[in-house]
Amino acid sequence: MEAKQKINIIANIVGLMASLGGMAMTIILLYFNPYSHGDVSSGTVKIAYATLFAPAVFALIPLLFKKHRLMFISFLWSLPISIYLGGTPGIFKLFGVICILYLISALLFSFKTARLK
Repeated sequence: MEAKQKINIIANIVGLMASLGGMAMTIILLYFNPYSHGDVSSGTVKIAYATLFAPAVFALIPLLFKKHRLMFISFLWSLPISIYLGGTPGIFKLFGVICILYLISALLFSFKTARLK
């Protein structure tokens, strides 16, 4: 297997892990939050879906349709709230890791296309 294929596989795995992790963490944040015992307001649900779940779903598009530059959009879309949640104590720091994984996947795709043509 050549280097270009290996980088592509790694970039796809990292992107898929970030996407599935982002969706799972959003569900945990909203419905199984270990730090909250009350109901989540509808506004919070809308914001979480728009800023965390939607970029995770959008990250599947570059993986499925080979439009790898779109992974940068998922990174930038989730960056502000990921920075905020990355600074909180507890398991929701993982949103910062997920955002970084979007970036790593996007950079691997870019590296593959730029360096290994």
